[in-house]
Amino acid sequence: TWTATNLASGYEYWVYPHVGFTENGGPFGSTPQDEASDLSSMHDMAVSHFRPAGNSTGSWNWYGGKPTNPTGKLALLAYDASSGASWVVDLSEEINTSAWAPIPTGELADAAIQWETGPDRVTFTWTATNLASGYEYWVYPHVGFTENGGPFGSTPADEANDLSSMHDMAVSHFRSAGNSTGSWNWYGGKPTNPSGKLALLAYDASSGASWVVDLSDAIDTSAWAPMPTGNLSDAAIQWDTGPDRVTFTWTATGLASGFEYWVYPHVGFTENGGPFGSTPADEANDLSSMHDMAVSHFRPAGNGTGSWNWYGGKPTNPSGKLALLAYDASSGNSWVVDLSDAINTSAWAPMPTGELSNAAIQWDTGPDRVTFTWTATGLASGFEYWVYPHVGFTENGGPFGSTPADEANDLSSMHDMAVSHFRSAGNSTGSWNWYGGKPTNPSGQLALLAYDASSSSAWMVDISEEINIDAW
Repeated sequence: TWTATNLASGYEYWVYPHVGFTENGGPFGSTPQDEASDLSSMHDMAVSHFRPAGNSTGSWNWYGGKPTNPTGKLALLAYDASSGASWVVDLSEEINTSAWAPIPTGELADAAIQWETGPDRVTFTWTATNLASGYEYWVYPHVGFTENGGPFGSTPADEANDLSSMHDMAVSHFRSAGNSTGSWNWYGGKPTNPSGKLALLAYDASSGASWVVDLSDAIDTSAWAPMPTGNLSDAAIQWDTGPDRVTFTWTATGLASGFEYWVYPHVGFTENGGPFGSTPADEANDLSSMHDMAVSHFRPAGNGTGSWNWYGGKPTNPSGKLALLAYDASSGNSWVVDLSDAINTSAWAPMPTGELSNAAIQWDTGPDRVTFTWTATGLASGFEYWVYPHVGFTENGGPFGSTPADEANDLSSMHDMAVSHFRSAGNSTGSWNWYGGKPTNPSGQLALLAYDASSSSAWMVDISEEINIDAW
């Protein structure tokens, strides 16, 4: 293309490209002076090589592929038909080649990697912008792994060369830049520690030329091997029967998707027994190395509760924490994600409650017996409650000589025999047969005893006020 100005009337004006290429081929080999001579000597044939100057543009068909590196100038020729004379009127400045082989443009941003299954594959995502028209644009991952395997071993420059020299085969290694995502199937398990960049390649089909246009920033690996998250709270322990078992409860929150989450009790007892002897870190290692067997020791975190059967009677004094473990099935990795606060043991061995009031004594006959009455309130569930009269007479005789604390100890150590000395608190009355005539001057108090059958523990829960002897 050109602009021709100041053309005098009475002449034909023609443009001839005095331009060459690296290949040095085509109709452009002669000098402007030679062409002007041809215009004079063989006008009708010569003008087929030229284009009218007034058109401002002219094209020549080309065979054998796009030539490279054009250089030179355009010549303005004039012809006087009346005399057959011709001239080289002007030579342009050097031709502008910016539209011949422009360097492709483009940028890659937001480069990221993730692992997908079904089938196993490495997937990249990106944003490609400012892609110039007239080119094919491809993305190639210049990315490696700890294993250093896969299709990503070559440099972007080498891949660009392959794009030029063996285009149809090379593009099978790339993914279209305009798609913003591309996957490569992977065999042999999920590789580890990806690092590197994505390369933006461009290809000019008209010339077979290719370029590395841009390299992204380092790929974002946050979706490749994200760290599991989660918190355990409200950790508590209790004892259940039928069968005997230790039961834990908890609240698990903030669990990230893509992981298995398990709870393991890092808890011990005075007896130091049970399945809870190992550390959370050791259990996490087992989760990685022997997953199917290890998970039998754990309970799913999402259930909020889990029980372990127990043999040999209820253990005592539980203490410790619950551990939240996570497992990534795609990589076989596992983590100790969180440890709860110390377990709440209030439901394990709660202290019994209760009050005795309205304690009174009377004498009954048929047979002779001492009878007590009382009101027992505030009795907690899960305990046996018994009443024992810590009461004496002037004669200081009968079954009432021991202290309530001693009786509580007997309740723990020889339960079945001891309870024969007591009466059930819930009955509100109890009698003891008496031999040798009615005793005199009763005084003292009633004691409320409690017994936990699961632990064989016993307590003196309350002492009544002085017994009412009005009915005596």
